Amino acid sequence: MSRLSQFVAIQATFRIHPGRREIVDRLLGELDRRASDEPLVLFHEASFQSDDLALRIGFPSAVSLLDHLACTSDGFERLLSETDLIRMEVHGPEAELSQLRGPLGVFQPDWFVLAAPRS
Repeated sequence: MSRLSQFVAIQATFRIHPGRREIVDRLLGELDRRASDEPLVLFHEASFQSDDLALRIGFPSAVSLLDHLACTSDGFERLLSETDLIRMEVHGPEAELSQLRGPLGVFQPDWFVLAAPRS
């Protein structure tokens, strides 16, 4: 089994405000273009279920995640103005998550600690 390990990821679920899907689609396009210019973004994916948006973004480290958020904070704020944040999860090794608990704490995410690799 091929396994990319020790990375950190955010999965956030948003409820799109009525009549705002087109605006959200444009914002996601902008965020995706910006992410594609960043070499340390491992993946940036959006999926939909009715009026809910799930956004998944992966990074090799907590530092690269924080750098990305700093570079895209204006786009994220615009996204939050068109949606309601329903849930946020942050996944990764404890050493990386410990660097994110303060900066991301305002969003009250659920923290998922990566299990140690099994042999």
